[in-house]
Amino acid sequence: MPREAEDDHDADDGAQARSPALGRELRFALGGLVFGLLALPLLVYAGGAATLGPYDGGLMPFLKKLYADIAHGVPGALGLVLGPYVLLQLLRLTTRPLRKRPD
Repeated sequence: MPREAEDDHDADDGAQARSPALGRELRFALGGLVFGLLALPLLVYAGGAATLGPYDGGLMPFLKKLYADIAHGVPGALGLVLGPYVLLQLLRLTTRPLRKRPD
């Protein structure tokens, strides 16, 4: 087998080994963002309505304001959306020493 073909084969093995980890990270990121964009704002609204009273105008104006703030890069809104993913990564990082490693 020519040397160039061997190098290509070795590079493919490395890419295949990284693919499951990359796919897992992408699933974590997508799941965190979806939760942060869709579910968490509803939970925040429900919690706020239960403890502080209803938001002026209801749920739709609340969501409209939140998504406008996200689009404008308001730190609090971005923190709400990115929070689930960041917390998951912090949890994974702090529990990493406790996980068993394959021998």
